[in-house]
Amino acid sequence: VGRTIWFTGIWFDPAFLGDGSLRSTWKWMLHLAHEVGHLPQAKRFGTGILGKARYVAAFAWQYGSRAVLMRTPVHDGSPLEREADLGRQVLLTLIGPQEERHPAIGAVHRGDTAAVQQWCDANRTGIEAAMAAHRQTLLTE
Repeated sequence: VGRTIWFTGIWFDPAFLGDGSLRSTWKWMLHLAHEVGHLPQAKRFGTGILGKARYVAAFAWQYGSRAVLMRTPVHDGSPLEREADLGRQVLLTLIGPQEERHPAIGAVHRGDTAAVQQWCDANRTGIEAAMAAHRQTLLTE
């Protein structure tokens, strides 16, 4: 808990998201952009056994209380999930609706780390602005 991101077989299965396409690269990026948001959360709760237990309990409480109160979405609406979703929302904003044609997605797909870094550097101001805007929206609703 808190230092590893686990993937189920669907992510590697060529019939699903492991087909090597630009679309699957985009899906992987979106998923990872969300999941890495949980890493600083886990660190905040603590890396020892008690911290990990508190982190898991916080999720259970958030999901459980939302379910009992019939607040939907139960999972995606929980505060920890909304906070973790910041990276995914920023990525969606910056890449836009034609993700498979976006040069940054192509660079990730090709493994061109220099091009990815160049794109990130060139878009730093936009990334920071999108983070601030989404942080305000995700953490105040």
